[in-house]
Amino acid sequence: MKNDFKKMVKMYSVKDKSVIRLSNTLQKFRFSIVAFSDGLINKEDFLSPCIVLTPINMPKIRLNGEKETLKKYFDKYGKKKVSDFTAKEYTDYLNFAEKAGETKEYIIWRKSSKNIISNLIKKVKEFNYLNKNKFRLSILKFSDGSIRLDFGNQKKDEVRRLCRKLSLSAKKNVLKDMFFQFDLFRCFLSKNLL
Repeated sequence: MKNDFKKMVKMYSVKDKSVIRLSNTLQKFRFSIVAFSDGLINKEDFLSPCIVLTPINMPKIRLNGEKETLKKYFDKYGKKKVSDFTAKEYTDYLNFAEKAGETKEYIIWRKSSKNIISNLIKKVKEFNYLNKNKFRLSILKFSDGSIRLDFGNQKKDEVRRLCRKLSLSAKKNVLKDMFFQFDLFRCFLSKNLL
């Protein structure tokens, strides 16, 4: 476990143990971790901690003709990898690529993983019902089948807007509470198996 923690800290630049412990617990429930963050605070801003995950065995290729389309867009924008795209370039690529539709393998994976995601959403709702914290856990679903577990309503970005107004020391306390909520949720999941 100690080596896993060090490996994850190095891989994701995350320093808070609660984020990593919850990530490890979610992996036991048939999820793969895509990325996670222990948040960001400074005088001007506040980003809550989050974990991005997918049900296990997600196919590497999502869209029909994805490799060819990606190569075309690399050439179009003069880029060598997806992480070099700007947000607009990536959106342009994705909008075009999605027109080809998903591969059969991806469609089968998406159907088979519906229950896993539904069960996690149900557990988040149960946890929030039992735990009357101001900042509640939420799940945001992405079009590729991945999900993000974090705090508050991300579409309206309420948490960020509320926390931006706080002093730096108050932001640190909110972040500490969010880490504590991740630990509580981990314990809740461990006792209430998905």
